[in-house]
Amino acid sequence: MKTKILTLTMVLFITGTVLAQRTLNTDNIKEISGTVTEVNHPVAKISGNDGTIYELRMGPFWYWSKNNLSLSANSAIVIRGEVKTQNGINEIYPYEITQNGSKIILANENGIPKWSKGNGYRNGKGYNCFRKGRGNRGNNDNLNGRGYGRGYGRGNNPNCPYRNQ
Repeated sequence: MKTKILTLTMVLFITGTVLAQRTLNTDNIKEISGTVTEVNHPVAKISGNDGTIYELRMGPFWYWSKNNLSLSANSAIVIRGEVKTQNGINEIYPYEITQNGSKIILANENGIPKWSKGNGYRNGKGYNCFRKGRGNRGNNDNLNGRGYGRGYGRGNNPNCPYRNQ
């Protein structure tokens, strides 16, 4: 019985991991021209010149804010990106947006968003770099890694700015 439960648990974890992966479909890249009808981040509604209504998936708000990007309602727009239809809704995952003559590039040619950098968490640099761990005694900076628990320990990034500290 334990073997069956363990096997079922493993299958569920593996299935969840596989289904969570983004499938890049670079075969369905289209250029859509139209008008922005509504902006409610992270989704904007676009009325295509052919009358089709699209939902533009804009990505994380912090990326737009950090890079001083914005979309204006009731303005002409050209979007190049991946188009999907899910549950009767036409969704656009943009690679590039042109509005009022300016270009906003949100993904590379492979569909990898600019905010992800394609290397996983912290751009592949690992967590907490080479700073000293603090154990489980809280955030007291005077402990210098001498807590009772495991803490974060040292990372393994040779390019870490904290390496020689």
